[in-house]
Amino acid sequence: MKTRQARLARSTRFGTLLLVAGLLTGQAIAGPGQFGVSAQVVRSHQPALARALPLPLPGHVMQDDARGRHYFFEGTLASARAYYQDEMRRRGYVLVEDNANGALASDLRFRREREVTLVQMRATPGMGPTRISLLAMSD
Repeated sequence: MKTRQARLARSTRFGTLLLVAGLLTGQAIAGPGQFGVSAQVVRSHQPALARALPLPLPGHVMQDDARGRHYFFEGTLASARAYYQDEMRRRGYVLVEDNANGALASDLRFRREREVTLVQMRATPGMGPTRISLLAMSD
């Protein structure tokens, strides 16, 4: 019985060693950068592009600089989402990503020709307006 257990343990260790060696060999053959990771490089925020984007009313711009255009909207996050989905489509943008995180956060990414626009919306339950951040880039 002990001999059988010893053989089983050795064969298990040998199988594990072969598996690890196969994985390492596969990674070496695949070469660097071939692990299913992708990245998209875009330029930094372009304020002139952001100034041309629509803003829902009523509200006011809080900051407009190289870090983005930040706006307080006196409405709900749901109405801001609907506004941007309709208005951006009307202006020729295509919605390429929609990440809604419940009633408090939503990110919409639009594309039109070489322009990429990210609309980030944040709300605080029972407090103040919806904060909208616009980042406009050209690739």
